[in-house]
Amino acid sequence: MPKVSFVVAIYNVREYIEACVRSLYGQTLEDIEIVLVDDGSPDDSLDIALKVLEEYPHRKDQVKVVRHEQNQGLGVGRRNGTCAATGDYVSFIDGDDWVDVRMGELLYANAVSEKSDIVLCDICKYSEEVKRRYSFEPGGIEGNGENVRDDVLNRTIDCYVWGKIIRRELLLNDGVVWAKRNYWEDVVLVSSLVYYASKISLVREMLYFYRSNPESILGNRSLAQLRKNCEDALENYDVYIQFMEREQLTEKYRRGVMLYKVDMKAMLAILSSSKAGRRRYRETFPEVDRFYFFGDGSYSPTWRERFRIAAWWLGLIPIFHRLIDSKYLRPRTSLMSIYIKCSYK
Repeated sequence: MPKVSFVVAIYNVREYIEACVRSLYGQTLEDIEIVLVDDGSPDDSLDIALKVLEEYPHRKDQVKVVRHEQNQGLGVGRRNGTCAATGDYVSFIDGDDWVDVRMGELLYANAVSEKSDIVLCDICKYSEEVKRRYSFEPGGIEGNGENVRDDVLNRTIDCYVWGKIIRRELLLNDGVVWAKRNYWEDVVLVSSLVYYASKISLVREMLYFYRSNPESILGNRSLAQLRKNCEDALENYDVYIQFMEREQLTEKYRRGVMLYKVDMKAMLAILSSSKAGRRRYRETFPEVDRFYFFGDGSYSPTWRERFRIAAWWLGLIPIFHRLIDSKYLRPRTSLMSIYIKCSYK
């Protein structure tokens, strides 16, 4: 049985897949498995990955291919890849990212020594313009992982499914929740994983390199893609909140629940130029606007913050953006910065 299975999501990544698979074929941990999930990709990404494999003959018997006739999305691809995997641990890799060749060895060694269900590493968010290191700074990594669990469910650290190894038995747990749609599927899956994990540990080295790909779901900023992202995020919210309510976590982790709503409102604000968009904005999580506009016993909004919320509510943001470039009108940053000041810390 392999020690680590790397599950690679492949869709329209022909420019990047070679760097991705070379970082996996070159792993210093010999006892691994690589599951290539071709999610109905219309390009030759999989062919490139298999061509590079010819240079690593010792890895040929360690590579599996899962093919989807049609694109089914990251969530389904990762789940099918997990079902095909046989390793003790699973690591999810996006096809446009790459990893340090020591990632499997270092994370697996930590998992064994710490008896952890999940092991995280530091990541680097990479684009052509900038490279930025992200080190997890949770409330505490020691003990049984309780602090990391709290930080993830409160979303004081990000809910990425990549940049870690996860015990395969945990991923196959009946209680673990897999998202139905593509956008924010990480939040849904990782929230349930950390809840059921008995221990979570950290390797303080930068081993995962996340590429900001302009053609990805997150990189594509067209209005059509934004509308689809909103629909996906709302459907995934239903799955997420059902899990949180089932495990009676909504009150304890109300900050995390509210931040999901904050992100949704920020996305919908961008679409509020039309009458239908304004109505959708108003009807979705109105409690977020009430909180920002009226405050509560521990938080009092400024006049600028009230003005911003009113402008979103009335659909005036697109007009203002055409007239001025004001930092007070940037929806995602503004909503998040207000919320960080509130009492749900």
